[in-house]
Amino acid sequence: MIEITTHTVLHNMIVGVLLIFLLQWMFLGNLRSAIIVGMTIPFALSFAIGLMVIRGESANLLSVGAIDFGLIVDATVIMVENIFRHLAEAAAHKGTGVTRLDHMRVPSGFRGKYAVIATAAAEVSRSIFFAAAIIIAGFVPLFTMSGIEGHIFGPMATTYGYAIAGGLIATFTVAPALSALLLPDKIEETETLVIRLLRRIYQPAIEFALANRIVTLGAPH
Repeated sequence: MIEITTHTVLHNMIVGVLLIFLLQWMFLGNLRSAIIVGMTIPFALSFAIGLMVIRGESANLLSVGAIDFGLIVDATVIMVENIFRHLAEAAAHKGTGVTRLDHMRVPSGFRGKYAVIATAAAEVSRSIFFAAAIIIAGFVPLFTMSGIEGHIFGPMATTYGYAIAGGLIATFTVAPALSALLLPDKIEETETLVIRLLRRIYQPAIEFALANRIVTLGAPH
């Protein structure tokens, strides 16, 4: 049973990291950004397991093996995508004398690419924090369970909270640092095939929704 449980947890972790890596690469079209996002998962899980070991809390297949990696890397995806976009815009405006930084508050002590990364990170930090806080608040009812339900779902809620907290720490610190090391100064933002296909579907839908607001709001969901 121990071997099966360990194998299941490791299998879920490896497959989850690979799926996140491939999806990020498919949508953003940049290998290095996908690596940065993928690094968040082992950091967040190590943070969660480390806290559980320090506090002497138990872990089981449900708490560790059923973690939704999408919740963990959600904040990092937003951070890396915003940094990538800022770097691409800065490279596009280079030599024109006008940059995005001219209209934004740049953190003191940074220049060039580091100033762009710091500005991009600060731009979305508040939104990322509140989004993560809302997700964690959704697990509060699980902490109030008692009896058998509490023993089953309690460790899962605790592990999720620790993992999301670890993901936030990685988003605010590790992701910008890795972006400064891995992402080049000159980046060209291009639409991948997946984005072009989705845009063809979404563009008519959003145009119809805006042109027919009453019908859209009154339609059954």
